[in-house]
Amino acid sequence: MSDVRGTARPDRHLDAVFVADPRGERGLEWVSGETVLLRRLLYPRSIGLGNAVEYVDGTGTADEVRAHLGASMLFLGCGVSPPAVLRLAGPTELDLTGVAGAACGGLAILPPLATGFPAVSDALLAAGFSGVVGWRRPVPAPVATAMLFLLHLRLVDGGLPPPVAVRAVRVHLRGADARPAPVLPEHHVATLAGGLAWGHADSLVYRGL
Repeated sequence: MSDVRGTARPDRHLDAVFVADPRGERGLEWVSGETVLLRRLLYPRSIGLGNAVEYVDGTGTADEVRAHLGASMLFLGCGVSPPAVLRLAGPTELDLTGVAGAACGGLAILPPLATGFPAVSDALLAAGFSGVVGWRRPVPAPVATAMLFLLHLRLVDGGLPPPVAVRAVRVHLRGADARPAPVLPEHHVATLAGGLAWGHADSLVYRGL
């Protein structure tokens, strides 16, 4: 794996929270591994809930996730039931339509398997989140992980605002980025080099301020 240590700025998003597949749901197996990579390289002081593999701070119950809704960045790597109910450990559930006024305020990032992005993002924005990154449609796991890593590089190392970071990922996938390519783990390099990701450039979307 290519080494990206030293390229990131770990002073950003110190209170970032990763909810990593708390129920062990089929189709979300990749979330735990990618969470480990992102936390090691870009978010060394982050909080891990669910199946975060290492440095676990909680199992990812509804109460635990609710307690961290005010994080500067919240990655919701969990299942979502319509219209906006998070499927969490326990099993427990957290209805995002009922958390208004819960001191939310940062960026929420959803996995590509979250269904009904408009409804989920509406609930998160109504709850007080400043923005939501999500997906127009399902994306193959190798492509999704590569896109998410690019996104986090742009957010942390590049210091870009979320909507600009999303646009930068799209530009990169289309091969139209004239800047030097960011240092990426080898498996992401292979995915991007294979051309599979090109057709998914517009799947990543941002809603918010």
